[in-house]
Amino acid sequence: EFSRALARGDTATTASYRGALQARAKMIDTTDKWFAECDAWIAPTLPLTAFPHQRTGKPLQIDDRREGYSQALASYQCPLATLACPVVAIPIGRDDHGLPIGVQITGRRWSDLNLLRVARQIEALIGGFRPPDLRIDAAGRVDSPA
Repeated sequence: EFSRALARGDTATTASYRGALQARAKMIDTTDKWFAECDAWIAPTLPLTAFPHQRTGKPLQIDDRREGYSQALASYQCPLATLACPVVAIPIGRDDHGLPIGVQITGRRWSDLNLLRVARQIEALIGGFRPPDLRIDAAGRVDSPA
């Protein structure tokens, strides 16, 4: 679905583009009002934890289903990018294999420095970034301890 939506943008008319910009402006106004009540919003970065490097376009396993690569990787970021808000991603924990789990922290438009302060405070609470203990097997594949 995500890739099809991107493709539709290639054939957009001036009128449909103008309509999309007006809809985006309404979403931004709503978001600006919502952010008047809070400093930041924390959400998952992806709908899955870290996964092995692979060919772009290869479906990813998410829970009990396979999801298109672009849909899985962009579905959590594109809506926030549309709102023109600053976003910073940080690791906040590890999965059962020791791989990082990330969150994205979104702030009010034009509040980039405040958002970085929030991210720094969260990192201080969780102890900052620690690289995973990765091993490379005989075939050159990256493995992590279970």
